[in-house]
Amino acid sequence: MQKNNHIKIGNRIELLQTKSTFGRKVSDKKYTSQLLDYDGIRTLKISVPFYEGRVVPLDMGDEYELRFYTAKGMYQCRAKVLRRYMEMKIHVVEMQMTTELTKYQRRQFYRLDCRLKFQFRVVTEEERALSDLVERNEFTDAIVQKNFEEKLKAMRQEWHEAQMTDISGGGIRFQCTEELEKQVHIEVKISLDTGAELRVVCCKAVVIDVVPGVSYGREYIARCQFDEIDKNTQELIVKYIFEEQKRRIRKD
Repeated sequence: MQKNNHIKIGNRIELLQTKSTFGRKVSDKKYTSQLLDYDGIRTLKISVPFYEGRVVPLDMGDEYELRFYTAKGMYQCRAKVLRRYMEMKIHVVEMQMTTELTKYQRRQFYRLDCRLKFQFRVVTEEERALSDLVERNEFTDAIVQKNFEEKLKAMRQEWHEAQMTDISGGGIRFQCTEELEKQVHIEVKISLDTGAELRVVCCKAVVIDVVPGVSYGREYIARCQFDEIDKNTQELIVKYIFEEQKRRIRKD
């Protein structure tokens, strides 16, 4: 493999299992980790991933698709788990790339024009760092841990109302009164009427564009891409769009 410098220590990583050595069912969940070390060629050291606040023990020999979030965009490769160990009180997974690192091309989704009210909140860098610390659960003092957890809970209380103008399986565009910056992380809460029931979708996204609005009371138009979204949630959104298209066709 050729040496490259596309990925850097500290980059966030998304892992999706592609093969199980022990013949178990391959998981469809997406796990989040961080790049701790890289030899520039094929050997990676990453932090043990977490899912819903719990450590995910990756089995040796299992293979994963890795997606790296970098300043220059997303890159992907496949890698195999070599070993797990502790290093300076940090759980580490050593992996070996089995394919070249390539630029990740996002799947293109149909975008549906809509007028849906929803809620969002800004996820600050401080919150992301604090969330990572709490998820790792490496506190030695219960009082300190409780204080961090309460601070994190308080950070997650400030939600804003906005109006969505289009939606796809890859992201949304919406009007809001708050001025958002590009590349800021947000969490969205969307209610989708699937016909059979009302489903509330919660997922993370990254703002990729913001322009001044023209409607009174809606001063900005923001466009964002879903960032941390599981397969089931994404499929629910795609299904909603498909059903809404059919409903509109029947109405016409």
